[in-house]
Amino acid sequence: MVSVYFNPDSMQTSRNGRIDQSKLLPVADVEVETLNQAYHAMQNGRDEWVDHPRVTVKPGLEETIARSLSPGDVLEQDGQHYLLLVVGYHPLKPEDTQGPTAVEAFEADLAVRRTRPPH
Repeated sequence: MVSVYFNPDSMQTSRNGRIDQSKLLPVADVEVETLNQAYHAMQNGRDEWVDHPRVTVKPGLEETIARSLSPGDVLEQDGQHYLLLVVGYHPLKPEDTQGPTAVEAFEADLAVRRTRPPH
């Protein structure tokens, strides 16, 4: 299972990396095995994520018209929090107030892709 938290500062966090974990709003639990599966379940497409069969919306938020999960939001799996980046996830410690900026995350992802063997 993955728990999902909306970050009211998500757009700002994705640009400058600053995060105030005390502001995170728990919105849902998703019955999946991976962060990527939770991410996809929490996207509004043809249907809203609040209607997804694997998503349990937190009490009091059932009637919310919710935005899709976006960079700067946080996912929790097995007690570990992860900051959603433009590409991928960054593990957070409880005391962290800084994640990578969008530029740092992009550069890290690019470095990993360059080390992969060609297909």
